[in-house]
Amino acid sequence: MSLQQLPHEVLVNLFSYLGVSDLQVASCVCRLWREVAGILLANRVTVMITDDATPAIETFRSATIPYCNWVFKEVDIHLTCEFRQEWRRVAGGVQYLGLAEEADVTPRELVTLLQSCVSLQRLSLDSLPHLLMPGTLLSDPEDRALLSKSLANVKHLHLACSRYLTDALFTRLTSVVGSLTRLSLAGCQISFQRSLHKRFYPHDREHKHPSEHVLTFTHILKYIEANAHTLKELSFGRTYIDSESLHRLAIVPRLKLESLHLMSCEQLSKSGVQLLCENQPSLTHLDLSLCSRVTDYAVMAIAYHLPHIKSLNLRRCRGITEYGLRALAQLSCLEELNISHLENVTSESVLVALGGGVGNEVTEGITYEGNGRYSLCGVNNKAALADTTNNDSEKNCNDGTEVSANSGKEVARPHLRVLNLASLPLGWQTVAQLPSLAPSLTHLDLSMCVAGVNDKSIQAVCKSLRLLRTLNLNGCMGVSDIGLAGHGLGQREPNITGTGLSLEALGIRERDPLKVSLGSKAEQIIRQEAEVKRYLEANVEEIVKSSEYGLANLAGLRELNLCGCKRMTDITLTHSFSLRELQYLNLSYCQGVGESGLEAVARYCPSLEVVMLEECGNTTDHVVLVFAHYLRRIKTLDLQKCVQLTDDSLDSLSGCRTLRYLDVSGCRRLTLGAVRRVQARIPLLLNLHYRGIQEAGGEEQNGEGVAVSPVASSRIPSPPPLFPKLRRKRGRR
Repeated sequence: MSLQQLPHEVLVNLFSYLGVSDLQVASCVCRLWREVAGILLANRVTVMITDDATPAIETFRSATIPYCNWVFKEVDIHLTCEFRQEWRRVAGGVQYLGLAEEADVTPRELVTLLQSCVSLQRLSLDSLPHLLMPGTLLSDPEDRALLSKSLANVKHLHLACSRYLTDALFTRLTSVVGSLTRLSLAGCQISFQRSLHKRFYPHDREHKHPSEHVLTFTHILKYIEANAHTLKELSFGRTYIDSESLHRLAIVPRLKLESLHLMSCEQLSKSGVQLLCENQPSLTHLDLSLCSRVTDYAVMAIAYHLPHIKSLNLRRCRGITEYGLRALAQLSCLEELNISHLENVTSESVLVALGGGVGNEVTEGITYEGNGRYSLCGVNNKAALADTTNNDSEKNCNDGTEVSANSGKEVARPHLRVLNLASLPLGWQTVAQLPSLAPSLTHLDLSMCVAGVNDKSIQAVCKSLRLLRTLNLNGCMGVSDIGLAGHGLGQREPNITGTGLSLEALGIRERDPLKVSLGSKAEQIIRQEAEVKRYLEANVEEIVKSSEYGLANLAGLRELNLCGCKRMTDITLTHSFSLRELQYLNLSYCQGVGESGLEAVARYCPSLEVVMLEECGNTTDHVVLVFAHYLRRIKTLDLQKCVQLTDDSLDSLSGCRTLRYLDVSGCRRLTLGAVRRVQARIPLLLNLHYRGIQEAGGEEQNGEGVAVSPVASSRIPSPPPLFPKLRRKRGRR
């Protein structure tokens, strides 16, 4: 049976494993594949209309796929007869509609826009001051009755960053949508003080007349109480919610939250987190990132009361120390964990948090002492092993009851998929143990872990974590071709205290105690790194044979960030960079990369869509020509400060019809004429940045198309140019 004879449902199931770019390519094969790919692309692709709504009419007409997701961003929406007619044709299948970042739309136009969206499930009205400021949105009962019928299927409502949202507007918006399962009020100006609520509602306790001047948490809480049986996800990030208000939310009857986002809530303290965990044990996703007052006791409360939590974000919580981080060992069901940018933790505590053993076969347990106090205590390893052989450990909330901890020296986390350890003081031994602790990782962020990422640890990651899809090594200057290419290091552990990158520090050659260096320290480092490069070039065959220890073993990798890895050279890119599924690659500030390495990237990574080469000094016109020839899917190309580029490179890019973003700022040898030619030849190039590009006569450009004198630009900055939207408004006036 040929592929053309397979049932339609089977083809849809097969194509569901492909990404958006692969589906777009598959849709060009034949009519049948185009129909199958269109079914999947309709739900995955979001059509964004910016700057002007007039070209959207052509988009509506030319769209052969019934796209379900539409976003109007920074656009003037004027519902002319032609626009209204085309919108009605596509609005029936729209499932997500977003108006964001000052989209200019009137209340009447919004009603007209929404009344045709009978299949809408998600509505986003983020940062729309011109729409909410007058306070007349949905003030007409007929409009509310009309939208109540068309928006009955809306389950997700996003009102983030709505500065002028009031109780009255909130009541009108929530009255026209269905029973919500997700509500986002992140960044809204919410008043949590009860005294302020009493001022605006001195006698109206039932809120029969919502205020037109303020958005109060008490009013929002009444809506949550009325819809507690359906609400599962809430977002109050970037607000002034305090512990008392969070407690009031947690004790709402019949409310069983599954996800709560509290990012950057500065007033939130440990008591609020504890009361939340005690009253909402059904939570599986919790975001406490950037909450500076969250301390160790809050982490212990999470580990004690939420043993089945799946996603936890503690990024940049400055109050958490190694004492609280050890409590995370209790959470064996974690699938996503973010503990990046914690300043007061150690490498050993991170290892314990991930389920690793600590020295004397003692693991940590949590004891609840009552009155909101928790403590960690040592548990004998044998007793812990006996507890884990039984069923899941039972949790008793009475005073003095101990929860058993993860047992053994190294306890694997089979469910952990996403792990962010950026900017942590990790040792390389801790990073090397990650594959044994979390063998199913698909996303790993080790950016700025300077001491933790070296050749030995990165080889351990590449050898065992074969399911990785995203790997971030930004700023990891200790890794070199030895680790990335997979060259064997022998049995000795690398000496990370050694000076620079040398064969002695890598354990390849014995250190000569009688050898005396007569040059300076800088000369010694340059000489040692040159010896390592010559050694690798002489042992290329061994690199190819040991590919399982390098990046070549991560065949399914899709995003790779090597920004700032200055010790990497063409050897890695040439011999171990055959990543057919790689879509994102960042090689910024990699000064050791040359033409041959970048040409190998273009040849052996055909799926690349985003390439970042900022200050990659060896990027030449030939490299850009090879990119334009081989990378048929490239959408974003960053060439900032690549000083060797000339106008020939831009002429090579003129054939890249898929290019959407190009940055050539700081490329001094380019001219403005070449920039204008590439902009004219690629109509879909929406973002083109060219700061510092000069005209043939010496006039410098500021990147917005305004020519200024080089002398004048250094003294008096030019006024900012008017946006096209403001320019049109001035013309209408």
